[in-house]
Amino acid sequence: MIQKFAVLAFLAITLLSCSSTSTVKTEHLVIGDSLRASKVGDIYFSGQPTKEDLITLKSQGFSTVINLRNPKEHDEASEKSALEREGIKYYNIPFPEKLAISDAYTDDVFSTLERHKKTGKTLIHCSSGNRVAIWLGAHFYMHHKMSKEDSISTAEKLGLTKEKAEKALKRYLQDK
Repeated sequence: MIQKFAVLAFLAITLLSCSSTSTVKTEHLVIGDSLRASKVGDIYFSGQPTKEDLITLKSQGFSTVINLRNPKEHDEASEKSALEREGIKYYNIPFPEKLAISDAYTDDVFSTLERHKKTGKTLIHCSSGNRVAIWLGAHFYMHHKMSKEDSISTAEKLGLTKEKAEKALKRYLQDK
């Protein structure tokens, strides 16, 4: 009986702690060589890292990089090989065309993140950070049961700066 109560209490506290932006501790800092990033826990979010940034991530405790850019947008092979030389896992999960994020895409990025969260810090990036912020808003809504308004507000705090990206997140949330 006590064990069941403890489990229920833990679940209730966990759900409550994920339900509003006031409990999502965000931080803005510089990682890599000079990359401006946002942080929640051991997960970092940014625009495109430079080659110098990629080389210094390992010494800062990063073990995984998830790139949301389409390989046609940049020299993906160079980024991948630079990270692999440093012993960092690299994943390219291109954002859907026309910023049409879906539950399946949100889950795909989240499951990749979950598989590696115990190995060290993770960086999720795109070119400007806006696609990352769209994913974050969808993720907080879908996986943390955050309200639509709080999901948008948190995404804005973590890099949602372009009107087109904000509209894409709102379009996703509108269908929920």
